[in-house]
Amino acid sequence: MYLNQELTLDPALHINGIKKDSYMLAGSLRTGYQFGLADDTLFISPYVGVSGGIMSGYTLKGEDAEVALSSATP
Repeated sequence: MYLNQELTLDPALHINGIKKDSYMLAGSLRTGYQFGLADDTLFISPYVGVSGGIMSGYTLKGEDAEVALSSATP
């Protein structure tokens, strides 16, 4: 999954940096097998999976306003 966000701020806010981009990237991988029991009327499905992601971060500061987005890696 990929998400891109663009912020455009009103110059009247007096925040340094009128335009900022932010992004988030996430993904996962899963694998396993299905075992059939009792003439395939009961199933056991063990699996293993890996997930990960990254998110950019930035801070915009002005005289009377502050906007912040912290970076995180789950």
